[in-house]
Amino acid sequence: AGGGVGGVDRLVLKFTTLSDGNEKASFCLDTRGGTIGRGLENHVCVPSDTTLAKLRHACVEYSNGEFQLVDTSSDYHAAVRVGVGRAAQAWPLTKTAAFSSGNSIFEVVDVELHPTPAVSLAVRTGPRKGETLVVGRDGATLGRATDNTVCIPDRELSRRHSRVSFSNEGDVPSFYISDLGSTNGTYVQLVGPYAGRYPLHLNDHILVGRTGFSVNRFDFGISEETGMRRSMEDKSIMVQDMRVPELRAVAPCSPQTWMGIYDGHGGTEASHYLWQQLHENVKNSLAMVAPRLNYADASGADVALVDEIVIGALTESFI
Repeated sequence: AGGGVGGVDRLVLKFTTLSDGNEKASFCLDTRGGTIGRGLENHVCVPSDTTLAKLRHACVEYSNGEFQLVDTSSDYHAAVRVGVGRAAQAWPLTKTAAFSSGNSIFEVVDVELHPTPAVSLAVRTGPRKGETLVVGRDGATLGRATDNTVCIPDRELSRRHSRVSFSNEGDVPSFYISDLGSTNGTYVQLVGPYAGRYPLHLNDHILVGRTGFSVNRFDFGISEETGMRRSMEDKSIMVQDMRVPELRAVAPCSPQTWMGIYDGHGGTEASHYLWQQLHENVKNSLAMVAPRLNYADASGADVALVDEIVIGALTESFI
């Protein structure tokens, strides 16, 4: 995953799953970090999630200039959503690795690579709890539809939800878990080969117990109302980290967050183009002035000069 969130001194965790209780809509954590659990004494408290430990199921800590997720549970371990934010698109499955899809948790209990590749998955929770699934070289898809290799009757699953695949490319042949664009996501737990501190990035999604959170720089909400119109021509966007690599070393300019609301009175094509392209123009303009910003920051230049360079880049991107 690489280094986590840098340049920010707080994170906002927002629910990505529905809650049955009266929990807050979001939780703000500063560099002191915080615990996640069912009890009110936690910084992030979700009383309605009975899979959570009462105290400190997991915690977020700030260390070496980044926020990190740490699992401290004995069951329903903290997990990271595959392919969202900066999480890898595919995670190697080695012995004792575990992942969840819908209500099912799968643990890798055995991996054979020679002569015939096969991975054995013990189903720890869900409709097929107690079974052991063996997936061979051809891989398998998991989902609700009957045409999957592994069909699981679970409404939390998409029709085609997750894929277990085998690859002999690279130094070591491996099985991998990936998501197939599911609604509720595939999560890799922070146990076994992935135990330890996980660096959090903006836009990451995490699962603690059965509660999902997105990792945000700001607390925000979006509301749309068509009114008398038959359709919504306006567009809105929030890119929490534009990831301009040339600016990573410039503390006042990293990370870069872009928020925009584009009026649709000019037509759907105009608002859609701005929604797709304007922040990319801004990103390219900032990359072009990065050498000047690096020099200004390194030489201790007044913040007014940094502002002038950034404003110039923004103006150029609008032209």
